[in-house]
Amino acid sequence: MSEKKTSSVPQDNLGLSAKMSHEEHHLKTIQSEMGVVDHETPEWKESEKRLVRKLDMTLMPMVWILYMFNYLDRNNIA
Repeated sequence: MSEKKTSSVPQDNLGLSAKMSHEEHHLKTIQSEMGVVDHETPEWKESEKRLVRKLDMTLMPMVWILYMFNYLDRNNIA
């Protein structure tokens, strides 16, 4: 009976040829980060519009409530 030892450290089953050196990985990420993003596409404008709408719907009720409390507090002091 042979006991199979299990390790708590995750093992990487990739071969050495599949591994990338640190420098190669760094160069690959730099090249991908240097890509130019076109902010004038219709998809970008639509996603920006949705994001602004979502932020407005989240923040405006809170701002309105704070403004109302400010007004009530000002009237109570005077």
